[in-house]
Amino acid sequence: MKKPQRLRKQAEGLLADQPQDTDRNLTLEETLHELRVHQIELEMQNEELRRAQQAIEESRTSYANLYDFSPVGYLTLDKSGLILKANLTMSGMLGVERSLLIKKPFSNFINPAFHDVFREHRRQLLKSQKKHTCELMLEKNSAKPFFVSLESLPVETGDGHNILSVVSDIGLRKRAEDALRNMSAYNRNLIETSPDPLITIDPEGRISDVNIATERVTGCSRDIIMGTDFSDYFTDPEKARAAYQLVFKEGFVQGYELEIRHTDGHVTPVLYNASVYKDETGKVIGVFAAARDISERKRAERALAESEERYRTAIESAVDGVTLVKGEQHIYVNRRLAEIFGHDDPNEIIGKPLTLTVHPDDVERVLEINRMRQKGEPVPSRYEFKGIKKDGTPRFIEVSATRTHYRGEPVSLAYLRDITEFKSLEERLRQTQKMEAIGTLAGGIAHDFNNILAGIIGFTELAMDDVPRDNAAYHHMERVLMGGYRGRDLVRQILAFSRQSDNEKKSIALSHVVEEALKLLRSVLPATIETKTRLHGTRDKILADPVQMHQVVFNLCSNAAHAMKDTGGVIEITIGDQDFSELEAIRNPDLSPGAFVRLSVSDQGCGMTPDVINKIFDPFFTTKASGEGTGMGLSVVHGIVKSHGGCISVNSEPGKGSAFHVYLPRSEAVAPPDAEDQRQIPGGHECILFVDDEELLVELNSQRLEGLGYSVVATTSSADALKAFAAEPDRFDLVITDYTMPHMTGIDLARKLLKIRPGIPIILSSGFNEKIEQEMIEQTGIKAFIAKTVGKRNLAELIRQVLKK
Repeated sequence: MKKPQRLRKQAEGLLADQPQDTDRNLTLEETLHELRVHQIELEMQNEELRRAQQAIEESRTSYANLYDFSPVGYLTLDKSGLILKANLTMSGMLGVERSLLIKKPFSNFINPAFHDVFREHRRQLLKSQKKHTCELMLEKNSAKPFFVSLESLPVETGDGHNILSVVSDIGLRKRAEDALRNMSAYNRNLIETSPDPLITIDPEGRISDVNIATERVTGCSRDIIMGTDFSDYFTDPEKARAAYQLVFKEGFVQGYELEIRHTDGHVTPVLYNASVYKDETGKVIGVFAAARDISERKRAERALAESEERYRTAIESAVDGVTLVKGEQHIYVNRRLAEIFGHDDPNEIIGKPLTLTVHPDDVERVLEINRMRQKGEPVPSRYEFKGIKKDGTPRFIEVSATRTHYRGEPVSLAYLRDITEFKSLEERLRQTQKMEAIGTLAGGIAHDFNNILAGIIGFTELAMDDVPRDNAAYHHMERVLMGGYRGRDLVRQILAFSRQSDNEKKSIALSHVVEEALKLLRSVLPATIETKTRLHGTRDKILADPVQMHQVVFNLCSNAAHAMKDTGGVIEITIGDQDFSELEAIRNPDLSPGAFVRLSVSDQGCGMTPDVINKIFDPFFTTKASGEGTGMGLSVVHGIVKSHGGCISVNSEPGKGSAFHVYLPRSEAVAPPDAEDQRQIPGGHECILFVDDEELLVELNSQRLEGLGYSVVATTSSADALKAFAAEPDRFDLVITDYTMPHMTGIDLARKLLKIRPGIPIILSSGFNEKIEQEMIEQTGIKAFIAKTVGKRNLAELIRQVLKK
């Protein structure tokens, strides 16, 4: 701006000195005008520059926000794997402040089992100078490890050759993959056990997979069939290929009749059903086909055409129910069909409408399919519907039907099979899978609770040692200790529910458990509810955890009391014998043949509808009002009973009360009652190395052991414990180590300690009660295993036992 102003002043001076020449004045005016124009242009350029700088600054801010708050983690590493830069998302993933990540090896946050994977990842990057991806398990600060995908690219920056990485949490995907693998195995089992030949065919018509039934019907092994043209196995290859092309055109084919030729020459007529399957992009990648052997149906059709009497003879001996339907009426049914629907004589159905055997829920659908079939319109040849017996009981029916002619008129020929039991098994499997999933969650919660209880119980015991018995505080602490023990028993129940704990079982009389439980229960029941017992205790001995049996009785009686809270009534508890034969055990997969004790709890309450009965053992399901229950009572009972090798059933009707029946394997001997141990707690003078990642438990057990006379070296780090032991291996007489610790488990630590000093006594402890295989413990060289929640006496006695070995 300074130069145009100076020029303007010079021009104005010239104007003042010059005579008033018209031409000369015009030239100077033009000069001043140009200067003003130039000045305006410069001002506009400066404004544009300012706006550009502001846009750059806003872009930098936006980039920083995008970088830091991206849903994935970003890292910049040097060639050696040191972290040079990280975004806030990465910091959150690792649970470490960003400033503390810089200049730290990224391998510090990788599970040791994946260090070699990360080293190979960097080697591939530096070798190929191309993008490379791998999967790692990272260890978040004081939390569970998690899987990530690491996608990296080598770049050259002002600092040299670095690595830019994108880190994505793939934990959800991993769990989905595990679930998919489990489901794939389940589907594979279903496919292999199917009596129908099942095949998958690629777009070129080559067979890519078959089941065992396909091998049987063709006479060829799987190895021979794979990769061959599917049409080669049919008597009419052209018809088979036409059916295959129709699948691609329509998306599916149903009820297409073909014949499969066996290697020995015999032919099997089949009903060909197929549909395309697609990849995630929607592209068709093949065909899944099922061939139902319809030899019996074909023979039946021929018999019908040749002689109605011969047809009736064959059908009457069929294992499935058979019917001929004209219009909407049964014009013929065999005896088996009458049995399925609870009729003594087939004539009770012949001449009656379809609505006699079809449940009202499915009447419209079944009638519509039947009408369309008799008109010759395409309909499913095989489907399921809900039937109804003569007494009103619903049954699930699978039907395979076709259109044929009887006396010149179109009719439906249908084969019916009662699949109610199969449906029941499916529902039980679903229930089992649901209970296992909830059990896994319960076990995780119990783990942390167990560690807390170990501290409460232990420090209470230490405090009681310092307080006289006649002091009121001593009695208060006894109450605290009793609460801690009850909490410990509760954790054991949760772990039993999740199948992660082997309960301490002993032979007990179930009648004694009921009597003790009722003493507590009567004090909380309202006066309107009475209890009656019929305890036939001569053969009621079972092998069980007494605490859990108390829980079963208490929960069942509490549930019965709630059902009668408004009307009052009687809770009846009975114990009896029950023997199950092999046939009865086959019908109930939860039981094995043998002698059982039956515990029954019945009430006179409101009862339950079938849909409620189907859900009562589901965790968190409750019919109680908000705030009156958690929905865990009956699910805990279910878990306890199953963990003892038994089963539970329920009978109930609305307005007629409910009865729960628990079956537990019978035992013979009864263990004597526990007596209070008055012996002195043993101690010693040896040196013990104690390792646990919980500071609270390190402090507790250090005081415990020192109070027993031991010299204690305690640490929360397995690495520090290994370093201390390596420095003075002969100083220590015993090592007590936690099982679950970051970076190095108790098993791994034990192996390394035993390499330094073979034979050093080691005790492994855990707050989770993981199912650690005894064989693995023995092979490692560990002498004993103990739960963290045991009292001081149990710990002291185990130490002396191990040191004497």
